[in-house]
Amino acid sequence: MANRWILFFAFLCGVVSSLFVSTPFGRVAMFDMIAYFLGPIMFLYYYRRFSRSERCLLTFSFFWFLWTCYSNWWRGGNLQTAMKGDAIVFNVMCMLVTCIFLLKKSYKAFFWFVVGAGISNVISLYVFQNGALLYFADRGGFEGTGGIQDYLLEKQVYPIYANAVFVSVLFPLRVLMHIPWFTVVVGCVASAFTLLFKGGSRSNFGIFLVTAAFVACYAYFRGLIRAGMKNMTFFIIAGLLLCYVVFSVYSHLASSGALGEGEYGKYMEQMVDSERGFLGDRDDLFRAWPFLKDHPIVGAGSSALDRWGYMEEAFFLPGHSALVGAWVQNGIAGLIFWLYALYLMFEFMRKRMLFFANWFPFLVYQWVILVWAILFSPFGGQRGLTCMALALCVITQSKKYMDEVQFDLTR
Repeated sequence: MANRWILFFAFLCGVVSSLFVSTPFGRVAMFDMIAYFLGPIMFLYYYRRFSRSERCLLTFSFFWFLWTCYSNWWRGGNLQTAMKGDAIVFNVMCMLVTCIFLLKKSYKAFFWFVVGAGISNVISLYVFQNGALLYFADRGGFEGTGGIQDYLLEKQVYPIYANAVFVSVLFPLRVLMHIPWFTVVVGCVASAFTLLFKGGSRSNFGIFLVTAAFVACYAYFRGLIRAGMKNMTFFIIAGLLLCYVVFSVYSHLASSGALGEGEYGKYMEQMVDSERGFLGDRDDLFRAWPFLKDHPIVGAGSSALDRWGYMEEAFFLPGHSALVGAWVQNGIAGLIFWLYALYLMFEFMRKRMLFFANWFPFLVYQWVILVWAILFSPFGGQRGLTCMALALCVITQSKKYMDEVQFDLTR
């Protein structure tokens, strides 16, 4: 019975992970506020019982927080912006502790958190919107309160609904009711091409198509997946070839005009006529490199204000991706934390992901999304899911814990 309450609480945490409310310091997600309260309490309660891997992750996150405070102090600037930046990084540690606490009670907390998070994103279109959604809606002419979905770009609305269908419908139906894998594969492929034709959503098209390939391989060629996991050279080469195929499909459709004039123009401008190639407008590291090579240790501060004149046509240093943004704003500790996070996710995928049986394709989907977000997208919308994923990475390093997971999943 106690576990049921934990799982219900994990589901509620997922539901409120993307729902934001106004505070004197700006808009804050409800799960962030839960973590601010629960994280320090659980840290003190579990301090002596954290495993070595858990302590290591929390140490890196705390080091990132301290270095953020130092960078903001060193660079000066607006005090409220600095405090907000410090609070966001400190919240990462609080969320990690909260997620570890939930997973220690039951590994199924991850499942229910993810299901709730899919629902949360849909709710956020109508109430408790975050700043990014409000910004996009404002560009479309949004005024007042209420639903903003009609004013958002297709790249916001369709991916949110597709993600919710996948993680909040197909995921539980497969895990709890064992619907056919064929249904999941069709759902992935349909979502990929619907997103591409409806909104030209390149990243989501790629994520769903890559996931479809993994689902199909797991369902019908499981030996290939197992061999690939054991031989990482083969796995990496196969992954690069798959990405090349996905990009080639997008390039053909965009250049032929099948995705509309808008996407054709964007494709030609960002990927053909520019020097950025397949990176398109996600080349933060290259644009930020002049600053980073001169200031690799201390960040520019949470405001990301370009005081040195590196940006010719902007006042702020680029920081769209979680990794580059943390390095630019918070300094070397931000880079170290995210490199360590990527290492943890890679090791989990290589060594332990297959042990989760029917969860495997859905974990692949989450990992592809989160790795993409770390490398190329803002951290804000994925904070809760990222921390839950990293908590799963470190807590499953315990052999005793994994033995219990395997026993439960194979019953």
